[in-house]
Amino acid sequence: MEITRLISVYDKQTQELLKEYNIDFIKFDTLKKMFNPPDDDPLMYNFYWVEESQLEEMKQLVDVNFDLTKYIYQLECFQANT
Repeated sequence: MEITRLISVYDKQTQELLKEYNIDFIKFDTLKKMFNPPDDDPLMYNFYWVEESQLEEMKQLVDVNFDLTKYIYQLECFQANT
């Protein structure tokens, strides 16, 4: 099974999905260190909010103008279409 990981951007007011950024180029071990998934999700299939503690490292890895006051950012995982 091939998976795709994205950073999804949602409007805080409307909860509308505004944009998605593919982050498959980021090594899985790097994401695992940043988000520290629980033992019951070792492959990070659940979604994870990008929080203040991850912002500096994320800014170095992706070209996204993060604004946590206006938007919700989630690391999401989907099965890729093959």
